[in-house]
Amino acid sequence: MDNLVKIGNYKSFIQNDWITFMENNDGDRYPKDLHINPENNHVFKGFNTDSVICIGYGPHNFPFDVELPILDDNIYYEYSFIKLEPGMVTPLHMDHPSYGRKYRGNKPLEDKNINRYWLSLKDYEPGHYFIMNDKILTNYIKGDVFKFKKECVWHGAANIGSTCRLAMSIITWSEND
Repeated sequence: MDNLVKIGNYKSFIQNDWITFMENNDGDRYPKDLHINPENNHVFKGFNTDSVICIGYGPHNFPFDVELPILDDNIYYEYSFIKLEPGMVTPLHMDHPSYGRKYRGNKPLEDKNINRYWLSLKDYEPGHYFIMNDKILTNYIKGDVFKFKKECVWHGAANIGSTCRLAMSIITWSEND
């Protein structure tokens, strides 16, 4: 994929207890639990936000300590786990460094300081998609980690399969230059 590069496999990082927990428990139901106005949000603008687009887990609602693997030289990070039940779709969107992040005292970072990663928590199954620009990522295996080549790129996800799709999003950043 043009804007996505596989950097390795970190299957040993993934704990089976994490998978069991997410498959059997709800997290934050986005966008409903965010209480956002879709007209003021770059991700959900123009979408019916009465439906659940994805289910998320992070440090506030995930009962496990998560020690991230070293992916780069950046010293700051945040992560989230994303669950898509059958029929859930996350619309195409761009994550902007200045939107919704609290990097260094609410000051957005320069694009060059941010790295984004997508990690598959399960093997690919038919109907489980990660979409970047006009390319669909399939045939990934549990633990595959992909790095976004740049910060602002169109991406989204869909589960038109019959089983739960689980992934992890990791963002790392350094001090502003």
